[in-house]
Amino acid sequence: MRNQDVSSSTTVKKSLKTTFISSAIGFAVMLFLTALFAFLLTRSKLTDEKFYYLEFFIIAAGAMFAGFLSAKKGRGKGIILGILAGIPITAVSLLIPYLTFETVVTNRILLTIPVISLFSVIGGIIGANKR
Repeated sequence: MRNQDVSSSTTVKKSLKTTFISSAIGFAVMLFLTALFAFLLTRSKLTDEKFYYLEFFIIAAGAMFAGFLSAKKGRGKGIILGILAGIPITAVSLLIPYLTFETVVTNRILLTIPVISLFSVIGGIIGANKR
């Protein structure tokens, strides 16, 4: 009985470690795409509305990549590992505006939370089903 408890505890710890590493990699992808976005912003003369949609594409791509990596490394459990990968990204996405602007509740943030959650779960499902 004791061996079963230890092995499931080890599995949970391994899954959480993989999830946080995947979240960090997903956040790094978001930072890279944000740097590319900033470069395009300085070189382009597009309207702000088009860049608003590109910003959500960057957030969705990073969250999906984090969910994909987490479920791929975790071997299954795509929905659970996908949402667990999205939680740290959501926390950082809420923390940065709070530290910078001292406010969290904006329309962008209220829309960012479900986008991160949805796309991290989609990435997790794809990662779990990808062989």
